[in-house]
Amino acid sequence: MNKKIGICLVGAAGRMGRAIVQEIAQSETVALVAAIESQNHPCLGQVALNGVIFSCDKASALKQCDVIIDFSVPTSTAEVIPFAMSFKKPLVCGVTGLPPDVNVKLEQAAEYIPVFYASNMARGIGAVEKAVRTIAGLTMYDVEIMEIHHAGKADLPSGTAITLGKAVTEARSYKQSAFYRSKARAQKDEVGISSLRGGREVGVHSVYFLGEYESIEVTYRVCSKAAFAKGAIEAAEYIVTQRNGLYSTVEP
Repeated sequence: MNKKIGICLVGAAGRMGRAIVQEIAQSETVALVAAIESQNHPCLGQVALNGVIFSCDKASALKQCDVIIDFSVPTSTAEVIPFAMSFKKPLVCGVTGLPPDVNVKLEQAAEYIPVFYASNMARGIGAVEKAVRTIAGLTMYDVEIMEIHHAGKADLPSGTAITLGKAVTEARSYKQSAFYRSKARAQKDEVGISSLRGGREVGVHSVYFLGEYESIEVTYRVCSKAAFAKGAIEAAEYIVTQRNGLYSTVEP
């Protein structure tokens, strides 16, 4: 039997972290070897899975893993990147709302280690993005994006909404990126994003193509965080065999 891939999970006690732990527990290909959380987190010292305890000691954790999965917060990601580079560990990052300087650090890290970054780890988002890109290229209808998430989601708009907006602007060669809608439409070549927060909604993204006599709606709904968790594990399995570089999709 082949040795399981050892995962160091950063942000292991968060909503996504716990969903990933659940998927790891059922996996025959990966194993949790370290569960990292912030200092003073109430879970520190408790068991995460199979005797692995929650810890804030990144250096010790990274020594024993094959790959890092980071679903923490932007400030933590900024700290994880140099550790990953120092220990030459592949990094899978699904943290959204990263400031520009941290995005730059991820790109720079990709020169030294394999880095997988995606705002949405679920496999279905790739198909949705391609559909949106195709429709955007075939029509010149006005485009608006609406995203809905649970009340606890911190970043706004969502990373997925930004990704879908980028698909439209690139397909149409717009100079302006998709942006959070805070005013009425000012010009034709813009894509506005609107957000709703409440309840326990995992994630709904709708892209509206609004013409004068017809409209097209593409809606992508995630029913469980397991979709993201499975995608993150697949990304980890993929990235450990890749060369240094920045990746965003799992290729066949």
